[in-house]
Amino acid sequence: MSTKILFSLFTLLTVFSLETELTASDLLAEVDLDPMGNAILSTITLQLASGHDEGKIISVLEKVAGDLKKQQMTSSALNATQQKICDESVAAYSLQIQNTQSNIESSQQILNRDEPELENVIGQIAQKTKEITGFEEELKKAENQREADHNDWTSKDKESVEGIEAVMGGIKLTTQLKYEDANVVLIQQELTALKGRIEKEIEKTDKIMYKPVIASLAQIARSANLETVDEIIRILENLKIDLIASKGEDMKVEEQAQKVYEQYAATISSTISSSQQDIDSLRSKKERLEASVEAAESDIANSREKILNYKQMLDDQEKLCEQWKEIYLREDAEREMEIESIYKVVELVNNEILGVKAYLGQRNK
Repeated sequence: MSTKILFSLFTLLTVFSLETELTASDLLAEVDLDPMGNAILSTITLQLASGHDEGKIISVLEKVAGDLKKQQMTSSALNATQQKICDESVAAYSLQIQNTQSNIESSQQILNRDEPELENVIGQIAQKTKEITGFEEELKKAENQREADHNDWTSKDKESVEGIEAVMGGIKLTTQLKYEDANVVLIQQELTALKGRIEKEIEKTDKIMYKPVIASLAQIARSANLETVDEIIRILENLKIDLIASKGEDMKVEEQAQKVYEQYAATISSTISSSQQDIDSLRSKKERLEASVEAAESDIANSREKILNYKQMLDDQEKLCEQWKEIYLREDAEREMEIESIYKVVELVNNEILGVKAYLGQRNK
């Protein structure tokens, strides 16, 4: 018998249970109104027409009930298997969500650690770059000052050389006046020409002892007075010595200034080089941190998308499992009622066979 036919037996059970005051004919008439119930009665009619007694009919009905019980056991086993599959699937999706959420938390910890460090490294790079710029400006300023000081020294050194040469020229000319064959007029002219330069060098020494030499040179240039020649030569020789010594001191000062500059420039250059190495190291660290932050952000975004997908699959799986469960419970309840209905029919056939036959006989007219 089909499920629909057997379901009609449930109708019979319901009528039989709730309307116990009805006769067998009344109950069968009620069943006969349903197409499936009509088919059951037609089957029973056929069984009776074939000469089968109520025992045979009951045997057939009990066999059907037995088949239903087997179906019920099979269905129960399938349901247990299906429920296990559902439980495992739900647990698997839940575990995936949990693991993915843990991955998000791990990636977030990486972000919490690396993002502040990245900002700090970027700040250090900016600070180091600013320091290098400052050092380079200081070095350029020192270089310009050193160049300016060197140019000043070069100019003064040139003047010192010229002054020394002028004094030496004055010594030479004054010495020539001691000789009788000297061209006094020419010497006087040359002394007059050198007097201004020698006077300038004397002023640079800031020594009173050299002041009279100018007047003496002027007198010699005018009258070629030889009385003071030796004294003038002596004073000019001393002046030459002082000028040469002063030039040497200036040279030492220049050399010391150059040495100090070179040491300072070397120190600044070393500091710049060290800072640049620090920047290179920080940039490598920055690249590593940026890659770490980017990977963590990407992992979080991908994991969140995975969680949405897992949650959707979990929801779909739970709905599907719920549908399977509802179907199983409904079909199981239907089979249970069908089995009970069959036994009620068996009871009716067994106890009210005359009434059943009477109804079926009347039914077939």
